Amino acid sequence: MRLGLAATGAITFLLISIAAVTLRPASRTIPAALATAAPLWTADPAVTSRVDPNAERGRLADDDRSVRTRPAVRGLMVPIEGAEVPTDPSLLPNAPRDFRAGWHEGIDFPARAGTAVRAVASGTVIRVDRDFVDWDQ
Repeated sequence: MRLGLAATGAITFLLISIAAVTLRPASRTIPAALATAAPLWTADPAVTSRVDPNAERGRLADDDRSVRTRPAVRGLMVPIEGAEVPTDPSLLPNAPRDFRAGWHEGIDFPARAGTAVRAVASGTVIRVDRDFVDWDQ
């Protein structure tokens, strides 16, 4: 009985594996309509042109090399007018967390809906979260 169940399970697994490989979509490319779509928002060149991401960074003094108390942010801008980067290390990127992914993945800048937000530097947006839940959840 057990041998029959084991054989049936193995055959079922094999058939599902074969079906998954053969029934896979032929192409995983982006549809042409999406690939050529214009972005919804673009950066204001008057604001972003002030940043030189290739600017040479200052050197640290020898006594400052052992521990960095602040991350290097030269050349970056605060994304919301009047906002400030927090000074508490627990609010900065990679701070340990007891919730969500286990670490803080960025810097939060609370703002009202409709507030103008600018890019902090040139680059590519790799993730946008639209399903925010309260910090303690």
